Amino acid sequence: RQISTKNYSYFKINQICINELGSLSCDLINYYNKKENKNKVLFSFKISCIDSKIKVGNDLLIELINNQNFSDEQRLYSRLQEIKNNNLLSISDKGHSVALVRAYSFIDKGFYDKDIMNGIGYLDFINNLCDNFKTLKDDIIKRLYNVKNMISISNLIVHMTGDLNSFNNCFKYVNEFKAHIGNTSIYNQMEFVPNPHVEAIKAPYNVNYCAKVGIYNDEFNSSSRVLENALSKDYLWLNVRVHGGAYGVMLNVGNNNLLGFTSYRDPNIDSTLKAYDDIVDYIKDFNPNDDELLKYKIGALSNLQMVLHVKNKGNLALKLFLSGRSYEDRCSDLENIINATNEDLVKQLSYYKDALKTNSICVLGNKEKIDKSNIKFDVKRNLTN
Repeated sequence: RQISTKNYSYFKINQICINELGSLSCDLINYYNKKENKNKVLFSFKISCIDSKIKVGNDLLIELINNQNFSDEQRLYSRLQEIKNNNLLSISDKGHSVALVRAYSFIDKGFYDKDIMNGIGYLDFINNLCDNFKTLKDDIIKRLYNVKNMISISNLIVHMTGDLNSFNNCFKYVNEFKAHIGNTSIYNQMEFVPNPHVEAIKAPYNVNYCAKVGIYNDEFNSSSRVLENALSKDYLWLNVRVHGGAYGVMLNVGNNNLLGFTSYRDPNIDSTLKAYDDIVDYIKDFNPNDDELLKYKIGALSNLQMVLHVKNKGNLALKLFLSGRSYEDRCSDLENIINATNEDLVKQLSYYKDALKTNSICVLGNKEKIDKSNIKFDVKRNLTN
């Protein structure tokens, strides 16, 4: 939307989006399919509109794919600078997520993709393009024109949210869209080599975002959501937020055998990372009574059964489809949470022992506090040059 096409200026494109569509956006989707044990990346176009404007959205999408004008070097450089500045601002708002993804990216291909699509890796990439635009501009333009070669009928997924009339109306235009894209995708996949290490990223912040992640070896069981909720609400809240002074702290146990901690607007580094390590001792003695266990189960269930807007229901359906999650899988998850016992939760101690041994860490934050930290960082760098 921010680059002109053969037939429309970028101003005209945005006018169409504002006046005739609800929204139009493009993005990269990263997802993990447990049944296939694969991480995949999709190029996604999203349009929201009323039925009578589906053709407008479809025509504009075809125009954006086939007739982009990337040869306007001045506009291209200006857009790259905008992306750079917007990413710098967004990183400070979501530093906990950025640090978590960065730490995961050292050990997992899916999170490596996320980092280079929307994290520190992406910022490094954009910085390089901006700093060396004069020498790289021809290659940048060539690669942007080649992006459409990745969009093809062979890997096309059409997903829509609406009633049956909207569905029938939408699919009248699918064949028209398919006629304007290729039959096969042309792209190269890179090889990923895990490299767990400890990284510090110095930024002009007064606070820190401390993430530590790892890999666990046992089979994932959704009853781990109960222990995850208990540790988040009690142990981590007390030790990192109340005693440590952080604005927030999060724990994530994924069904892809990854486990991670991250803190939000944290004044500390060393004490936070120590709290993550000491969680193993807390789990060994974890023995909640029936009322406490019920409270943790309710908290775990609430994260899986949120009230959703229709648009979000559609997004969730697509996510479940891409990740290979069936209705039966979700019912099994709920049953495991409801039937979880103290013995089930203590058995998950191995998750945390394994993950913490991996020692993949990213600290994003204050320069002085990073320099004073007793943590042995393998890499120390600045957020930007």
